[in-house]
Amino acid sequence: MKAFGYEKFGGPDVFQAFELPEPSVKQATDVKLKTLAVGLNNFERSQRAGNFGGGRFPIFPGRDVVGEVVALGDDVTGALNWRRCDRPGWAGVC
Repeated sequence: MKAFGYEKFGGPDVFQAFELPEPSVKQATDVKLKTLAVGLNNFERSQRAGNFGGGRFPIFPGRDVVGEVVALGDDVTGALNWRRCDRPGWAGVC
């Protein structure tokens, strides 16, 4: 899968594309999303600039994400009642 991240602190120019193994549903409570959009928030901008000290590189920002559910663990339940092909956004808002 394609990922967007960085291996050193700095400005926007430190971002680069990565090719990573496709993740899978490993635990019964996992939800796998196909990412449709990602927003980088102010915390992630400050983190990229190195304002919070060390980190383990590479770092992949993007805590604010919208995606399509493509796989569910057997025990996934809850208020959202997620199903395959649902498109949850951050905090369950579409």
